[in-house]
Amino acid sequence: MSFDGIVTRALTDEFNSNYIGSRVDKIYQTEKDEIMINMRSKDGSFKVLISASSNNPRFYVSKVSKENPTEAPLFSMILRKNLSGSKLAKVEQFGFDRAAQFVFKGYNEFHEEALYYLVVEIMGKYSNIILCNEDHKIIDAIKRVSTIMSSKREIEPGLIYERPPVFDRVSPISVDEEGLKEMMMMDNAELEIRDFLMRSFLGLSTEIANKILFDAAIDEKNLVKNLDDSAANRLISSFVSTFDEVRENNYSFNIYKLSERKSAYNAISLNQYASLEKESFESISELLDKYYYEKDQKDRITQRSQNMRRTVSANLKRARNKLQKQKEEMLESASREAYKVYADLISSNIHKINKGLKEIKLENFYDNMNEIIVPLDQKLSAVQNAQRYYKRYQKMKQREIVLEKQIENTEDEINYLELVMDAIDRTDDVKNLDEIYFELIKNKYIKKDKKIKNKPKKIAIHSIDYDDTSKVYYGKNNLQNEYITFKVADKNDVWMHVKGFPGSHVVIKSDGYPSDELLLFAAEIAAKNSKAKDSNKVDVDFTTRKNVKKHPSGKTGLVNYVNFKTITVDL
Repeated sequence: MSFDGIVTRALTDEFNSNYIGSRVDKIYQTEKDEIMINMRSKDGSFKVLISASSNNPRFYVSKVSKENPTEAPLFSMILRKNLSGSKLAKVEQFGFDRAAQFVFKGYNEFHEEALYYLVVEIMGKYSNIILCNEDHKIIDAIKRVSTIMSSKREIEPGLIYERPPVFDRVSPISVDEEGLKEMMMMDNAELEIRDFLMRSFLGLSTEIANKILFDAAIDEKNLVKNLDDSAANRLISSFVSTFDEVRENNYSFNIYKLSERKSAYNAISLNQYASLEKESFESISELLDKYYYEKDQKDRITQRSQNMRRTVSANLKRARNKLQKQKEEMLESASREAYKVYADLISSNIHKINKGLKEIKLENFYDNMNEIIVPLDQKLSAVQNAQRYYKRYQKMKQREIVLEKQIENTEDEINYLELVMDAIDRTDDVKNLDEIYFELIKNKYIKKDKKIKNKPKKIAIHSIDYDDTSKVYYGKNNLQNEYITFKVADKNDVWMHVKGFPGSHVVIKSDGYPSDELLLFAAEIAAKNSKAKDSNKVDVDFTTRKNVKKHPSGKTGLVNYVNFKTITVDL
Protein backbone atom coordinates (compact mmCIF):
# COMPACT_ATOMS: atom_id res chain seq x y z
CA MET A 1 0.00 0.00 0.00
CA SER A 2 1.04 3.60 -0.62
CA PHE A 3 0.61 4.58 3.05
CA ASP A 4 4.09 3.48 4.14
CA GLY A 5 6.85 4.43 6.54
CA ILE A 6 7.87 7.46 4.49
CA VAL A 7 4.32 8.82 4.45
CA THR A 8 4.03 8.16 8.20
CA ARG A 9 7.28 10.04 8.81
CA ALA A 10 6.13 12.97 6.65
CA LEU A 11 2.88 13.12 8.64
CA THR A 12 4.63 13.11 12.02
CA ASP A 13 6.93 15.89 10.75
CA GLU A 14 3.86 17.87 9.62
CA PHE A 15 2.09 17.48 12.98
CA ASN A 16 5.20 18.32 14.98
CA SER A 17 5.94 21.38 12.86
CA ASN A 18 2.43 22.84 12.67
CA TYR A 19 0.07 21.51 15.32
CA ILE A 20 1.90 21.07 18.64
CA GLY A 21 0.01 22.81 21.46
CA SER A 22 -3.33 22.44 19.72
CA ARG A 23 -6.19 21.57 22.04
CA VAL A 24 -8.72 18.76 21.61
CA ASP A 25 -12.18 20.25 21.19
CA LYS A 26 -14.59 17.51 20.10
CA ILE A 27 -14.27 13.84 19.18
CA TYR A 28 -16.61 11.85 16.95
CA GLN A 29 -16.63 8.23 15.82
CA THR A 30 -17.83 8.81 12.26
CA GLU A 31 -17.55 5.15 11.25
CA LYS A 32 -17.27 1.90 13.19
CA ASP A 33 -13.50 2.00 12.72
CA GLU A 34 -12.88 5.73 12.24
CA ILE A 35 -12.67 8.78 14.48
CA MET A 36 -12.56 12.51 13.80
CA ILE A 37 -10.86 14.81 16.33
CA ASN A 38 -11.74 18.50 16.12
CA MET A 39 -8.83 20.58 17.41
CA ARG A 40 -8.12 24.26 17.99
CA SER A 41 -4.82 26.06 17.64
CA LYS A 42 -3.78 29.70 17.72
CA ASP A 43 -4.15 29.68 13.93
CA GLY A 44 -7.67 28.29 13.94
CA SER A 45 -9.56 25.00 14.01
CA PHE A 46 -8.74 21.81 12.13
CA LYS A 47 -9.82 18.16 12.03
CA VAL A 48 -7.72 15.04 12.42
CA LEU A 49 -9.10 11.95 10.72
CA ILE A 50 -7.85 8.59 12.03
CA SER A 51 -9.09 5.39 10.44
CA ALA A 52 -8.46 1.74 11.29
CA SER A 53 -10.37 0.57 8.22
CA SER A 54 -9.00 -2.68 6.87
CA ASN A 55 -9.13 -1.30 3.31
CA ASN A 56 -7.95 2.26 3.87
CA PRO A 57 -6.23 2.72 7.26
CA ARG A 58 -4.79 6.22 7.59
CA PHE A 59 -4.46 9.45 9.57
CA TYR A 60 -4.05 13.08 8.53
CA VAL A 61 -5.53 16.57 8.83
CA SER A 62 -8.76 16.57 6.86
CA LYS A 63 -11.09 19.21 5.46
CA VAL A 64 -13.79 16.68 4.60
CA SER A 65 -16.97 16.98 6.65
CA LYS A 66 -18.73 13.82 7.78
CA GLU A 67 -22.09 13.39 9.45
CA ASN A 68 -21.81 12.57 13.11
CA PRO A 69 -23.76 9.61 14.53
CA THR A 70 -26.85 10.38 16.59
CA GLU A 71 -25.60 8.07 19.33
CA ALA A 72 -21.94 8.13 20.34
CA PRO A 73 -20.27 4.68 20.33
CA LEU A 74 -18.48 3.57 23.50
CA PHE A 75 -14.95 4.17 22.17
CA SER A 76 -15.69 7.77 21.24
CA MET A 77 -17.15 8.39 24.71
CA ILE A 78 -13.98 7.01 26.31
CA LEU A 79 -11.84 9.24 24.08
CA ARG A 80 -13.93 12.27 25.04
CA LYS A 81 -13.63 11.47 28.74
CA ASN A 82 -9.85 11.23 28.62
CA LEU A 83 -8.75 13.57 25.83
CA SER A 84 -11.24 16.47 25.78
CA GLY A 85 -9.38 19.70 26.55
CA SER A 86 -5.94 18.08 26.38
CA LYS A 87 -3.08 19.52 24.31
CA LEU A 88 -1.08 17.77 21.62
CA ALA A 89 2.50 17.45 22.93
CA LYS A 90 4.10 15.53 20.06
CA VAL A 91 3.58 12.82 17.46
CA GLU A 92 6.07 9.93 17.34
CA GLN A 93 6.61 7.32 14.65
CA PHE A 94 7.49 3.80 15.81
CA GLY A 95 10.90 3.33 14.24
CA PHE A 96 10.15 3.56 10.53
CA ASP A 97 6.98 1.50 10.78
CA ARG A 98 3.46 2.43 9.68
CA ALA A 99 2.55 3.19 13.25
CA ALA A 100 2.62 6.34 15.36
CA GLN A 101 1.39 7.71 18.65
CA PHE A 102 -0.18 11.06 19.44
CA VAL A 103 0.99 12.24 22.85
CA PHE A 104 -1.55 14.43 24.67
CA LYS A 105 -1.08 16.42 27.89
CA GLY A 106 -4.27 16.49 29.90
CA TYR A 107 -5.71 15.61 33.29
CA ASN A 108 -6.70 12.34 34.89
CA GLU A 109 -9.85 11.64 36.91
CA PHE A 110 -8.16 13.16 39.98
CA HIS A 111 -7.55 16.42 38.07
CA GLU A 112 -3.84 15.75 38.06
CA GLU A 113 -1.68 16.42 35.02
CA ALA A 114 -1.31 13.27 32.96
CA LEU A 115 -0.12 12.02 29.58
CA TYR A 116 -2.27 10.03 27.18
CA TYR A 117 -1.08 8.10 24.15
CA LEU A 118 -3.35 7.64 21.15
CA VAL A 119 -1.70 4.93 19.08
CA VAL A 120 -2.46 4.50 15.37
CA GLU A 121 -1.40 1.22 13.76
CA ILE A 122 -1.57 1.07 9.96
CA MET A 123 -1.52 -2.69 9.42
CA GLY A 124 -4.17 -3.61 6.85
CA LYS A 125 -6.92 -5.71 8.39
CA TYR A 126 -5.03 -5.58 11.72
CA SER A 127 -5.10 -1.77 11.83
CA ASN A 128 -6.17 -0.28 15.13
CA ILE A 129 -6.61 2.87 17.21
CA ILE A 130 -5.59 2.39 20.84
CA LEU A 131 -5.79 4.76 23.81
CA CYS A 132 -3.22 4.28 26.58
CA ASN A 133 -2.49 6.08 29.85
CA GLU A 134 0.93 7.44 30.83
CA ASP A 135 1.96 3.98 32.07
CA HIS A 136 1.18 2.64 28.59
CA LYS A 137 -1.70 0.65 30.00
CA ILE A 138 -4.50 0.21 27.47
CA ILE A 139 -7.63 2.20 28.34
CA ASP A 140 -9.50 0.93 25.29
CA ALA A 141 -9.19 0.27 21.55
CA ILE A 142 -11.50 0.72 18.59
CA LYS A 143 -10.83 -2.97 17.87
CA ARG A 144 -10.29 -5.13 20.94
CA VAL A 145 -8.19 -8.24 20.30
CA SER A 146 -8.74 -11.17 22.69
CA THR A 147 -6.61 -14.27 23.18
CA ILE A 148 -9.11 -16.17 21.06
CA MET A 149 -8.50 -13.74 18.18
CA SER A 150 -4.71 -13.64 18.62
CA SER A 151 -2.50 -15.64 20.94
CA LYS A 152 0.53 -13.47 20.13
CA ARG A 153 -0.71 -9.95 20.85
CA GLU A 154 -3.76 -9.04 22.87
CA ILE A 155 -5.32 -5.58 22.77
CA GLU A 156 -7.63 -5.36 25.77
CA PRO A 157 -8.32 -2.70 28.46
CA GLY A 158 -5.97 -3.06 31.41
CA LEU A 159 -3.12 -4.72 29.50
CA ILE A 160 0.25 -3.05 28.92
CA TYR A 161 0.50 -1.92 25.32
CA GLU A 162 3.12 -3.67 23.20
CA ARG A 163 4.22 -2.32 19.86
CA PRO A 164 3.59 -4.37 16.71
CA PRO A 165 6.34 -6.92 16.02
CA VAL A 166 8.91 -5.97 13.37
CA PHE A 167 10.07 -9.54 12.49
CA ASP A 168 13.79 -8.73 12.20
CA ARG A 169 13.17 -5.85 9.81
CA VAL A 170 15.22 -2.70 10.34
CA SER A 171 14.66 0.98 9.67
CA PRO A 172 15.97 1.87 6.19
CA ILE A 173 17.18 5.29 7.37
CA SER A 174 19.48 3.59 9.89
CA VAL A 175 21.34 1.60 7.23
CA ASP A 176 24.40 2.94 5.41
CA GLU A 177 26.20 1.56 2.35
CA GLU A 178 28.29 -0.93 4.31
CA GLY A 179 25.33 -2.12 6.30
CA LEU A 180 23.33 -2.75 3.13
CA LYS A 181 26.22 -4.71 1.59
CA GLU A 182 26.37 -6.93 4.66
CA MET A 183 22.62 -7.55 4.57
CA MET A 184 22.84 -8.56 0.90
CA MET A 185 25.57 -11.08 1.72
CA MET A 186 23.70 -12.76 4.59
CA ASP A 187 20.87 -15.21 4.11
CA ASN A 188 19.16 -13.17 1.41
CA ALA A 189 21.14 -14.28 -1.64
CA GLU A 190 18.37 -16.56 -2.95
CA LEU A 191 15.68 -13.87 -2.77
CA GLU A 192 14.44 -11.75 -5.64
CA ILE A 193 15.71 -8.22 -5.12
CA ARG A 194 12.33 -6.64 -4.44
CA ASP A 195 11.46 -9.39 -1.96
CA PHE A 196 14.78 -8.78 -0.25
CA LEU A 197 13.97 -5.08 0.16
CA MET A 198 10.40 -5.67 1.37
CA ARG A 199 11.39 -8.37 3.87
CA SER A 200 14.44 -6.58 5.25
CA PHE A 201 13.18 -3.06 5.94
CA LEU A 202 10.39 -1.50 7.95
CA GLY A 203 7.75 0.64 6.32
CA LEU A 204 8.74 -0.09 2.74
CA SER A 205 5.91 0.03 0.21
CA THR A 206 5.90 -1.62 -3.19
CA GLU A 207 6.07 1.82 -4.82
CA ILE A 208 9.28 2.71 -2.96
CA ALA A 209 10.88 -0.68 -3.65
CA ASN A 210 10.04 -0.22 -7.35
CA LYS A 211 11.45 3.33 -7.28
CA ILE A 212 14.75 2.05 -5.87
CA LEU A 213 14.98 -0.65 -8.55
CA PHE A 214 13.93 1.76 -11.31
CA ASP A 215 16.55 4.33 -10.31
CA ALA A 216 19.14 1.54 -10.20
CA ALA A 217 18.02 0.14 -13.59
CA ILE A 218 17.64 -3.36 -12.11
CA ASP A 219 14.96 -5.94 -12.90
CA GLU A 220 12.90 -6.81 -9.81
CA LYS A 221 13.01 -10.51 -10.68
CA ASN A 222 16.80 -10.70 -10.45
CA LEU A 223 18.14 -12.68 -7.52
CA VAL A 224 20.38 -10.90 -5.06
CA LYS A 225 23.14 -13.45 -5.68
CA ASN A 226 23.11 -12.75 -9.43
CA LEU A 227 23.92 -9.04 -9.08
CA ASP A 228 27.35 -8.17 -10.42
CA ASP A 229 29.44 -5.49 -8.74
CA SER A 230 28.09 -2.75 -11.01
CA ALA A 231 24.45 -3.65 -10.39
CA ALA A 232 25.04 -4.07 -6.64
CA ASN A 233 26.65 -0.64 -6.45
CA ARG A 234 23.77 0.93 -8.40
CA LEU A 235 21.26 -0.69 -6.02
CA ILE A 236 23.15 0.54 -2.95
CA SER A 237 23.47 4.03 -4.38
CA SER A 238 19.78 4.19 -5.28
CA PHE A 239 18.74 2.91 -1.84
CA VAL A 240 20.91 5.38 0.06
CA SER A 241 19.89 8.27 -2.19
CA THR A 242 16.20 7.48 -1.67
CA PHE A 243 16.45 7.58 2.10
CA ASP A 244 18.76 10.59 2.09
CA GLU A 245 15.71 12.40 0.67
CA VAL A 246 13.72 11.25 3.69
CA ARG A 247 16.44 12.12 6.22
CA GLU A 248 16.69 15.60 4.75
CA ASN A 249 12.89 16.04 4.64
CA ASN A 250 13.17 16.52 0.89
CA TYR A 251 9.52 15.68 0.41
CA SER A 252 7.51 15.82 -2.80
CA PHE A 253 3.77 15.25 -2.50
CA ASN A 254 2.29 13.85 -5.71
CA ILE A 255 -0.58 11.62 -6.81
CA TYR A 256 0.25 9.75 -10.02
CA LYS A 257 -2.54 8.66 -12.34
CA LEU A 258 -1.80 5.04 -13.31
CA SER A 259 -5.15 4.47 -15.06
CA GLU A 260 -8.73 5.69 -15.00
CA ARG A 261 -9.39 3.77 -11.80
CA LYS A 262 -5.96 3.45 -10.21
CA SER A 263 -3.43 5.90 -8.82
CA ALA A 264 -0.42 5.94 -6.50
CA TYR A 265 1.18 8.44 -4.15
CA ASN A 266 4.03 8.97 -1.76
CA ALA A 267 5.85 11.71 0.12
CA ILE A 268 8.86 11.59 -2.22
CA SER A 269 9.06 11.51 -6.01
CA LEU A 270 8.28 8.18 -7.66
CA ASN A 271 10.55 8.35 -10.68
CA GLN A 272 9.09 5.23 -12.28
CA TYR A 273 5.90 7.26 -12.85
CA ALA A 274 7.64 10.44 -14.04
CA SER A 275 6.04 10.23 -17.50
CA LEU A 276 2.51 9.91 -16.09
CA GLU A 277 0.00 12.63 -15.29
CA LYS A 278 0.33 13.80 -11.69
CA GLU A 279 -1.23 16.22 -9.22
CA SER A 280 1.01 18.00 -6.71
CA PHE A 281 0.18 19.22 -3.20
CA GLU A 282 1.62 21.54 -0.59
CA SER A 283 1.40 19.03 2.26
CA ILE A 284 1.03 15.30 2.83
CA SER A 285 -2.33 15.87 4.57
CA GLU A 286 -3.71 17.73 1.54
CA LEU A 287 -2.59 14.87 -0.68
CA LEU A 288 -4.10 12.17 1.54
CA ASP A 289 -7.33 14.10 2.01
CA LYS A 290 -7.81 14.33 -1.75
CA TYR A 291 -6.68 10.78 -2.47
CA TYR A 292 -8.82 9.05 0.15
CA TYR A 293 -11.87 11.22 -0.40
CA GLU A 294 -11.89 10.27 -4.08
CA LYS A 295 -11.06 6.65 -3.28
CA ASP A 296 -13.85 6.53 -0.72
CA GLN A 297 -16.25 7.97 -3.29
CA LYS A 298 -15.18 5.40 -5.89
CA ASP A 299 -15.35 2.53 -3.39
CA ARG A 300 -18.81 3.58 -2.22
CA ILE A 301 -20.01 3.96 -5.80
CA THR A 302 -18.57 0.57 -6.73
CA GLN A 303 -20.06 -1.21 -3.73
CA ARG A 304 -23.45 0.49 -3.85
CA SER A 305 -23.73 0.31 -7.63
CA GLN A 306 -22.87 -3.39 -7.67
CA ASN A 307 -25.68 -4.16 -5.23
CA MET A 308 -28.14 -1.96 -7.11
CA ARG A 309 -27.02 -3.32 -10.47
CA ARG A 310 -27.68 -6.89 -9.26
CA THR A 311 -31.16 -5.87 -8.10
CA VAL A 312 -32.03 -4.08 -11.35
CA SER A 313 -30.51 -6.86 -13.46
CA ALA A 314 -32.54 -9.52 -11.62
CA ASN A 315 -35.74 -7.52 -12.12
CA LEU A 316 -34.90 -6.95 -15.78
CA LYS A 317 -34.38 -10.66 -16.31
CA ARG A 318 -37.65 -11.43 -14.56
CA ALA A 319 -39.54 -8.79 -16.61
CA ARG A 320 -38.09 -10.04 -19.91
CA ASN A 321 -39.04 -13.64 -19.07
CA LYS A 322 -42.53 -12.45 -18.14
CA LEU A 323 -42.83 -10.56 -21.45
CA GLN A 324 -41.82 -13.63 -23.43
CA LYS A 325 -44.45 -15.77 -21.70
CA GLN A 326 -47.10 -13.09 -22.18
CA LYS A 327 -46.36 -12.88 -25.90
CA GLU A 328 -46.50 -16.67 -26.17
CA GLU A 329 -49.92 -16.57 -24.48
CA MET A 330 -50.99 -13.87 -26.89
CA LEU A 331 -50.07 -16.09 -29.83
CA GLU A 332 -52.10 -18.92 -28.33
CA SER A 333 -55.08 -16.64 -27.87
CA ALA A 334 -54.99 -15.86 -31.57
CA SER A 335 -56.46 -19.32 -32.16
CA ARG A 336 -59.71 -18.25 -30.46
CA GLU A 337 -61.38 -17.44 -33.82
CA ALA A 338 -61.30 -21.13 -34.67
CA TYR A 339 -63.44 -21.82 -31.59
CA LYS A 340 -66.06 -19.27 -32.71
CA VAL A 341 -66.16 -20.88 -36.15
CA TYR A 342 -66.68 -24.30 -34.53
CA ALA A 343 -69.47 -22.91 -32.33
CA ASP A 344 -71.24 -21.18 -35.24
CA LEU A 345 -71.06 -24.24 -37.47
CA ILE A 346 -72.38 -26.54 -34.73
CA SER A 347 -75.23 -24.11 -33.98
CA SER A 348 -76.19 -24.05 -37.70
CA ASN A 349 -76.14 -27.84 -37.98
CA ILE A 350 -77.65 -29.00 -34.67
CA HIS A 351 -80.07 -31.29 -36.50
CA LYS A 352 -77.14 -33.20 -38.05
CA ILE A 353 -75.25 -33.79 -34.82
CA ASN A 354 -76.07 -36.65 -32.51
CA LYS A 355 -74.70 -37.13 -29.02
CA GLY A 356 -71.76 -39.56 -28.91
CA LEU A 357 -69.89 -38.28 -31.98
CA LYS A 358 -66.14 -37.54 -31.64
CA GLU A 359 -66.13 -35.22 -34.67
CA ILE A 360 -68.21 -34.18 -37.67
CA LYS A 361 -67.43 -32.91 -41.17
CA LEU A 362 -69.32 -29.70 -41.93
CA GLU A 363 -69.38 -27.10 -44.70
CA ASN A 364 -67.62 -23.91 -43.50
CA PHE A 365 -69.64 -20.90 -44.65
CA TYR A 366 -66.71 -18.68 -43.54
CA ASP A 367 -64.48 -20.39 -46.13
CA ASN A 368 -66.46 -20.74 -49.37
CA MET A 369 -68.28 -23.79 -48.02
CA ASN A 370 -65.13 -25.86 -47.90
CA GLU A 371 -65.51 -28.84 -45.61
CA ILE A 372 -63.95 -28.68 -42.13
CA ILE A 373 -63.67 -31.32 -39.40
CA VAL A 374 -65.13 -30.05 -36.10
CA PRO A 375 -63.97 -31.91 -32.90
CA LEU A 376 -66.79 -32.83 -30.49
CA ASP A 377 -67.10 -33.99 -26.89
CA GLN A 378 -68.93 -37.35 -27.05
CA LYS A 379 -70.54 -36.77 -23.66
CA LEU A 380 -72.15 -33.48 -24.68
CA SER A 381 -75.07 -32.64 -26.93
CA ALA A 382 -74.74 -30.42 -30.01
CA VAL A 383 -75.99 -27.41 -28.07
CA GLN A 384 -73.61 -28.11 -25.21
CA ASN A 385 -70.66 -28.47 -27.60
CA ALA A 386 -71.52 -25.14 -29.21
CA GLN A 387 -71.77 -23.47 -25.78
CA ARG A 388 -68.42 -24.97 -24.78
CA TYR A 389 -66.72 -23.44 -27.82
CA TYR A 390 -68.46 -20.05 -27.31
CA LYS A 391 -67.28 -19.96 -23.69
CA ARG A 392 -63.73 -20.85 -24.69
CA TYR A 393 -63.80 -18.13 -27.35
CA GLN A 394 -65.08 -15.47 -24.93
CA LYS A 395 -62.57 -16.47 -22.28
CA MET A 396 -59.67 -16.22 -24.71
CA LYS A 397 -60.99 -12.91 -26.03
CA GLN A 398 -61.07 -11.45 -22.53
CA ARG A 399 -57.64 -12.93 -21.83
CA GLU A 400 -56.27 -11.18 -24.91
CA ILE A 401 -57.56 -7.83 -23.66
CA VAL A 402 -55.87 -8.46 -20.30
CA LEU A 403 -52.69 -9.66 -22.02
CA GLU A 404 -52.47 -6.52 -24.16
CA LYS A 405 -52.48 -4.38 -21.01
CA GLN A 406 -50.06 -6.72 -19.21
CA ILE A 407 -47.65 -6.67 -22.16
CA GLU A 408 -47.81 -2.88 -22.24
CA ASN A 409 -47.09 -2.70 -18.49
CA THR A 410 -44.22 -5.19 -18.73
CA GLU A 411 -42.67 -3.29 -21.65
CA ASP A 412 -42.96 -0.07 -19.62
CA GLU A 413 -41.23 -1.78 -16.70
CA ILE A 414 -38.42 -3.02 -18.96
CA ASN A 415 -37.95 0.47 -20.43
CA TYR A 416 -37.87 1.95 -16.95
CA LEU A 417 -35.37 -0.58 -15.59
CA GLU A 418 -33.14 -0.03 -18.62
CA LEU A 419 -33.20 3.69 -17.82
CA VAL A 420 -32.19 2.92 -14.23
CA MET A 421 -29.40 0.57 -15.32
CA ASP A 422 -28.06 3.19 -17.71
CA ALA A 423 -28.11 5.81 -14.93
CA ILE A 424 -26.20 3.44 -12.62
CA ASP A 425 -23.61 2.70 -15.32
CA ARG A 426 -23.04 6.40 -15.99
CA THR A 427 -23.00 7.69 -12.42
CA ASP A 428 -19.78 9.08 -11.01
CA ASP A 429 -21.19 10.67 -7.89
CA VAL A 430 -22.46 9.18 -4.63
CA LYS A 431 -25.33 11.70 -4.44
CA ASN A 432 -26.58 10.59 -7.87
CA LEU A 433 -26.39 7.00 -6.71
CA ASP A 434 -28.31 7.83 -3.53
CA GLU A 435 -31.09 9.34 -5.65
CA ILE A 436 -31.29 6.17 -7.74
CA TYR A 437 -31.35 4.11 -4.55
CA PHE A 438 -34.31 5.97 -3.11
CA GLU A 439 -36.04 5.89 -6.48
CA LEU A 440 -35.81 2.08 -6.39
CA ILE A 441 -37.23 2.12 -2.86
CA LYS A 442 -40.10 4.35 -4.00
CA ASN A 443 -40.89 1.92 -6.82
CA LYS A 444 -40.66 -1.06 -4.42
CA TYR A 445 -37.74 -2.81 -6.09
CA ILE A 446 -35.67 -2.78 -2.90
CA LYS A 447 -36.27 -2.35 0.81
CA LYS A 448 -34.63 0.53 2.62
CA ASP A 449 -31.51 -0.36 4.56
CA LYS A 450 -31.83 1.05 8.08
CA LYS A 451 -28.15 1.98 7.97
CA ILE A 452 -28.66 4.21 4.95
CA LYS A 453 -29.37 7.86 5.63
CA ASN A 454 -32.64 9.52 4.80
CA LYS A 455 -33.68 10.48 1.31
CA PRO A 456 -31.71 13.42 -0.15
CA LYS A 457 -33.70 16.58 0.47
CA LYS A 458 -32.52 18.30 -2.68
CA ILE A 459 -32.29 16.80 -6.16
CA ALA A 460 -29.02 17.58 -7.92
CA ILE A 461 -29.13 19.78 -11.02
CA HIS A 462 -26.43 19.64 -13.68
CA SER A 463 -26.00 22.51 -16.08
CA ILE A 464 -23.52 24.06 -18.53
CA ASP A 465 -23.42 27.72 -19.50
CA TYR A 466 -23.38 28.11 -23.28
CA ASP A 467 -23.09 31.89 -23.19
CA ASP A 468 -24.29 34.81 -21.08
CA THR A 469 -27.94 34.23 -22.00
CA SER A 470 -28.15 30.46 -22.55
CA LYS A 471 -27.82 27.48 -20.24
CA VAL A 472 -28.22 23.74 -20.86
CA TYR A 473 -29.62 21.52 -18.08
CA TYR A 474 -29.34 17.73 -18.04
CA GLY A 475 -30.16 14.89 -15.66
CA LYS A 476 -28.03 11.91 -14.66
CA ASN A 477 -30.81 9.70 -13.34
CA ASN A 478 -34.59 9.39 -13.56
CA LEU A 479 -35.31 11.65 -10.58
CA GLN A 480 -33.11 14.39 -12.04
CA ASN A 481 -34.61 13.92 -15.50
CA GLU A 482 -38.14 14.28 -14.19
CA TYR A 483 -37.22 17.29 -12.06
CA ILE A 484 -35.49 19.11 -14.92
CA THR A 485 -38.28 18.37 -17.37
CA PHE A 486 -41.27 19.20 -15.19
CA LYS A 487 -39.89 21.63 -12.62
CA VAL A 488 -36.99 23.50 -14.20
CA ALA A 489 -38.21 23.73 -17.79
CA ASP A 490 -40.87 26.22 -18.92
CA LYS A 491 -43.43 25.10 -21.49
CA ASN A 492 -41.64 26.85 -24.38
CA ASP A 493 -38.11 25.68 -23.51
CA VAL A 494 -36.52 23.22 -25.94
CA TRP A 495 -36.38 19.65 -24.60
CA MET A 496 -34.12 16.89 -25.94
CA HIS A 497 -33.60 13.14 -25.64
CA VAL A 498 -31.59 10.58 -27.61
CA LYS A 499 -33.81 8.57 -29.96
CA GLY A 500 -34.29 4.94 -28.97
CA PHE A 501 -31.79 4.81 -26.09
CA PRO A 502 -31.87 5.45 -22.34
CA GLY A 503 -30.23 8.69 -21.37
CA SER A 504 -30.48 12.20 -20.01
CA HIS A 505 -33.31 14.64 -20.45
CA VAL A 506 -31.82 17.89 -21.72
CA VAL A 507 -33.42 21.32 -21.44
CA ILE A 508 -32.23 24.52 -23.12
CA LYS A 509 -32.99 27.83 -21.45
CA SER A 510 -32.23 30.86 -23.61
CA ASP A 511 -33.51 34.21 -24.79
CA GLY A 512 -35.69 33.25 -27.73
CA TYR A 513 -35.52 30.04 -29.75
CA PRO A 514 -32.02 28.46 -29.64
CA SER A 515 -29.66 28.90 -32.56
CA ASP A 516 -28.57 25.90 -34.65
CA GLU A 517 -25.21 26.02 -32.88
CA LEU A 518 -26.85 25.91 -29.46
CA LEU A 519 -29.15 23.06 -30.55
CA LEU A 520 -26.13 21.06 -31.70
CA PHE A 521 -24.27 21.85 -28.46
CA ALA A 522 -27.18 20.61 -26.34
CA ALA A 523 -27.69 17.56 -28.57
CA GLU A 524 -24.06 16.58 -28.00
CA ILE A 525 -24.64 16.75 -24.24
CA ALA A 526 -27.68 14.48 -24.65
CA ALA A 527 -25.67 12.04 -26.79
CA LYS A 528 -22.69 11.91 -24.42
CA ASN A 529 -25.01 11.29 -21.47
CA SER A 530 -26.84 8.33 -22.97
CA LYS A 531 -26.36 4.65 -23.66
CA ALA A 532 -25.53 5.61 -27.26
CA LYS A 533 -22.44 7.58 -26.18
CA ASP A 534 -20.03 5.09 -27.82
CA SER A 535 -21.72 5.35 -31.24
CA ASN A 536 -20.25 7.37 -34.10
CA LYS A 537 -23.56 9.02 -34.94
CA VAL A 538 -26.45 9.60 -32.55
CA ASP A 539 -29.96 10.81 -33.39
CA VAL A 540 -31.37 13.25 -30.85
CA ASP A 541 -35.06 14.20 -30.80
CA PHE A 542 -36.05 17.71 -29.74
CA THR A 543 -39.31 19.54 -29.18
CA THR A 544 -40.73 22.17 -26.86
CA ARG A 545 -41.38 21.15 -23.29
CA LYS A 546 -45.19 21.55 -23.70
CA ASN A 547 -45.10 18.55 -26.05
CA VAL A 548 -43.64 16.29 -23.35
CA LYS A 549 -46.00 14.43 -21.01
CA LYS A 550 -45.45 12.03 -18.15
CA HIS A 551 -45.86 8.40 -19.18
CA PRO A 552 -49.23 6.83 -18.24
CA SER A 553 -47.35 4.13 -16.29
CA GLY A 554 -46.26 6.73 -13.75
CA LYS A 555 -42.70 5.35 -13.82
CA THR A 556 -40.17 8.00 -12.78
CA GLY A 557 -38.41 9.52 -15.78
CA LEU A 558 -40.57 7.85 -18.45
CA VAL A 559 -42.24 10.31 -20.85
CA ASN A 560 -44.12 10.51 -24.11
CA TYR A 561 -43.45 13.34 -26.57
CA VAL A 562 -44.93 14.51 -29.89
CA ASN A 563 -44.28 17.07 -32.65
CA PHE A 564 -40.52 16.56 -32.52
CA LYS A 565 -37.65 17.02 -34.93
CA THR A 566 -34.40 15.08 -35.02
CA ILE A 567 -30.80 16.24 -35.14
CA THR A 568 -27.84 13.91 -35.81
CA VAL A 569 -24.70 14.29 -33.70
CA ASP A 570 -21.22 13.09 -34.69
CA LEU A 571 -19.25 11.80 -31.71
